[in-house]
Amino acid sequence: MAERPTMASAAPAAGGHLRILPLALLAALAHGCAPQLDPVSLEEHRRAEGSEVLLGALGSEDPARRARAALAMGRIQSPSYVGPLVRTARADQGEARAAALFALGQLALASGPRLSRSAFSVLAEKLEYADAEIVALALEALGKLGEPPLGHRIHPFVHHASERVRAEAVLALLRSRFLPVWRDGADPPPALPPPAVAALVAALADPAESVRVAATATLARAHQPEATAALIECSSDPSPWVRLFAARALGLAGDRTLSDRLVRLADDPSEQVRAEAIAAIASLGGADLLPRALESDAGLHVRAALARALERSSATWSDESLRRLERDAAPTVRAAAIASLATRLGAAYLPDLERHFAATSDWPIRVAAVQATRAVGGEARGLVERALADPDARVVASALEALGRGGEAGSPVVRQALAAGDPTIRGTAVEVFGRSEAPDRPGVLRGVYDASAGEAWIGIRSSIVEAVARLEGGRGLIAHAAQDPARAVRDRAEAALRALNLQVPPPRFPAPEPPPWLARRWARDPRVRVETTKGTIEIDVLAGEAPAHAASFVRLVRERFYDGLVWHRVVPNFVIQGGDPLGSGWGGPGYALRDEINRVRFERGTVGMAHGGRDSGGSQWFVTQLPAPHLDGRYTAFGRVVSGLEVVDRIEVGDRILRARVD
Repeated sequence: MAERPTMASAAPAAGGHLRILPLALLAALAHGCAPQLDPVSLEEHRRAEGSEVLLGALGSEDPARRARAALAMGRIQSPSYVGPLVRTARADQGEARAAALFALGQLALASGPRLSRSAFSVLAEKLEYADAEIVALALEALGKLGEPPLGHRIHPFVHHASERVRAEAVLALLRSRFLPVWRDGADPPPALPPPAVAALVAALADPAESVRVAATATLARAHQPEATAALIECSSDPSPWVRLFAARALGLAGDRTLSDRLVRLADDPSEQVRAEAIAAIASLGGADLLPRALESDAGLHVRAALARALERSSATWSDESLRRLERDAAPTVRAAAIASLATRLGAAYLPDLERHFAATSDWPIRVAAVQATRAVGGEARGLVERALADPDARVVASALEALGRGGEAGSPVVRQALAAGDPTIRGTAVEVFGRSEAPDRPGVLRGVYDASAGEAWIGIRSSIVEAVARLEGGRGLIAHAAQDPARAVRDRAEAALRALNLQVPPPRFPAPEPPPWLARRWARDPRVRVETTKGTIEIDVLAGEAPAHAASFVRLVRERFYDGLVWHRVVPNFVIQGGDPLGSGWGGPGYALRDEINRVRFERGTVGMAHGGRDSGGSQWFVTQLPAPHLDGRYTAFGRVVSGLEVVDRIEVGDRILRARVD
């Protein structure tokens, strides 16, 4: 599963858009207050480039207005604002200067090495300041350039006197190395200079927990042999996050002898550390070392991790243990055991898969049974065909994926699904057909693209662009998609054009009309209570940081939009995600929100808006289960869990939001 909280689409249920904008306007009028939209917010929403309104606000006598204009420019991410932001970062003071530095980082995030040298120069200047906050903001922006050679400018600050600066320097090295992967698809990630790697290793022994967490989280993304000994020491750290990320990093080492060092973490006081240690031990080939007592662990994600690990175990008790886990009360554990047993037993497990598929209406288990057919082979075709006729679109989608794995990605069944009215089925068919070898892919997908207009189908159009990006016959569609009204689609098309050394045309379409709730202002941040099948989560909505997201979210809550919806995506030790009326990742409210990137960090319990590319968020939101610094600057943070984090840890795919209410 992808490691970032993406959503596939912002599509409504089959039958058309969920049109709710007029209701918001009527609500505003009913309270006797026609929306009064700030011009800066309006220009930000329109993604205006070279805006005289924003340039004027940046020169205002009001420092708060200057800061607001700078933030808007960073959200728009247009190179036309580099010069004004550079001047503000140099000449201004206080919050306006901080906002300009943050905005330059957001421009760097979008443009990378193409950002002008003047921006780089002002960031380098700020590294000389005595103000730790200014230095930290400059380091953050430098990291967002995504140029690993800049590591030599960053790594000395890993030894700075300020904890804030040291932590930011480590995170800047993380971004510097991995942004070419996240943004440009680089594979493998480019290497950091050796002194930068040495600085990261030294940071593992930093006295500040925040620095050690940042360093282990950075090293957990790619194996770094120089860090092995220090990471072993970190596996005994007082911080559970350091221990967790250290286990994750050691799991990448490929050295089976490290399994012995990690086994003790399978008995760690933290459930999250135990689950991570089990996964790391399994990846090192040491599943036989895991104690059978983990079958009865109180943590469902620990038991699920064990079930996945036993797929490769030769211990005599493995099959018996998996059979017990196959009957576990938690669907997540049962699904993991089904997958492992199918891999271990092959075609002999087919009757069990058919039993699991037929015996329950629990869609996650039915999906798990279909997905497990990959280990059975052609003998499972009958089960796949039954799944194609299932009334649940999520089960049908899993069957389409099974056809793709079985060499039928271009089959008539998949082609027929390209015209499905359900976004889950159509979107999955696009992804499957896009991986086929069918010679008529460009023409067929162009037809699907034209039939998928509107904000509700942004994710499907984005998937089509990705599918044809490397096809000789796909250039016409890519050029056409570069004029798509949706920024997320244009981004993919423009990246494809640049990869082909083709000119990127300027977009030509009218600016979007602002939604009525964009003018909503709050006397205080709202609090939302989300009652789930596992307990209650209370969220402080950060209206001051992301006002449009806050207004949209609160309005959907008040309209009871979320009542009864499922948590459709759970990545243990990362995020839980819900808010999709389709329950598949392809649904939304019928409109797309413009990103409101801010300086709120994705710590444990941060609430963010899922999306399938810039400015494509809607109703799907996620909660981080642990620090996730790689999401900073890339997703809109609009809330913070203030009660119920233990509930967040217990959520499984298929659990429901019973009701959500504004306190």
